[in-house]
Amino acid sequence: VYGFNVTVSPQVKKAAENLGVTVTSFKIIYDMLNLIELALKGLVKTEKILVERGRLKVLKVFRTTKEAQIIGGEITQGIAMKKAQISLMRAGEELGKGKVLALQKGPEAVDELQAPEQCGVSVSVSEKVKEGDMVIFFSEEEVIVNDTAPTE
Repeated sequence: VYGFNVTVSPQVKKAAENLGVTVTSFKIIYDMLNLIELALKGLVKTEKILVERGRLKVLKVFRTTKEAQIIGGEITQGIAMKKAQISLMRAGEELGKGKVLALQKGPEAVDELQAPEQCGVSVSVSEKVKEGDMVIFFSEEEVIVNDTAPTE
């Protein structure tokens, strides 16, 4: 039992102890909310999934090094994000996965851009990027798993 800005009487403390119930009182609401959040995370099953956020068609490959490939392209749908995971596609087949290192609109570094913008992207991916390839941007999201498996 959690309480905010309340005092617990000795009778309630004794009854709680006899029943094996923990009673905690807080003076600061954020401390209580943080503790509740931690307690709930232990009860709820979550899973991280990748959600497609946008696509970029590669128009030009500017530079390729061991660490990064700098490409220019047009965002054909959704958004391109600086802090994203990517999938490199060619002719409908996935060639590899990687991540975005930098995103630029002209000379300016940006965090995200929407279709139909053109931009420059520095990516880290194992396969060589070619003109005409598609780069798919993903963000990782945590979702609650609905465990509906039958119990025996």
